[in-house]
Amino acid sequence: MKYESYILSADEDIVRDIQRYCGDIHAAGGKWSNDDAAHIATLLNESSNPAALFRYIDEKTGSSEVGYRDGLGREWFHILRQMRNEAGSGLLENLRYE
Repeated sequence: MKYESYILSADEDIVRDIQRYCGDIHAAGGKWSNDDAAHIATLLNESSNPAALFRYIDEKTGSSEVGYRDGLGREWFHILRQMRNEAGSGLLENLRYE
């Protein structure tokens, strides 16, 4: 399965859960832990193709399906980017690759 210019409807709820979780971290001051990053990986792993979904989210941030803000208008994406960019964060290490 390859995401190019769309997101599967089955994965929309996963994206919203990730937005809310990262939005909560942002609202609490932006400090996240390895457990938080591992939790995001667990959410992504609910998808039939977690790595492809993560790449889609990472590459299509400005799209209407992903966006920069969660449903409450809170910024969230920079939290996910920090997790991605920090080696050993637990995000990529716990992500299931097909």
